[in-house]
Amino acid sequence: MSRLRRALGPTLFTMALLALVAALGQIPVGGTSAQAQLRLSLRTVQARIETCRERSAGELAALPQHMRTPTVCSEQAPDYRLRVTLDGEVVIDQLVAPGGWRGDRPLIVDRRLDTAPGPANLSILFAPEVDPTLPAEEVASLPRYELERPITFTAGRIALVTLDKDDALRLVTE
Repeated sequence: MSRLRRALGPTLFTMALLALVAALGQIPVGGTSAQAQLRLSLRTVQARIETCRERSAGELAALPQHMRTPTVCSEQAPDYRLRVTLDGEVVIDQLVAPGGWRGDRPLIVDRRLDTAPGPANLSILFAPEVDPTLPAEEVASLPRYELERPITFTAGRIALVTLDKDDALRLVTE
């Protein structure tokens, strides 16, 4: 009998503790926000511009024989400009640089913006900012992302903008 009593005590205590945790989990915490929120969650593979040039005969002669490649190339990862406007007013204007020691990591944007509930015209531009001396055909090949559309912000809700599988900006939730 005492063995049963010893086993029953901890079991009842555990059940009471679980019931308390379940009851506390039903209590609402905080209130609904009067603001709406726009969240930008973008991750894109870093675009690159490769610039190549032919080495001169003098440059080739100055190099050891095993390093004499006739063409030398360099890569440049451009920064991107993120510009978000709501009803014609610029609310975000940010330069996004690639991460990593060599600047070879993906471009990542994770921004949240509180906004008033109601209808608005949303415009997002995520475009490369490059050196004007680079070849135009290289610059034209860089991806550029744009989204323009009307949106209705709801109090306490988050409107999420992300890049879809087709590499286009898309409003996921409204």
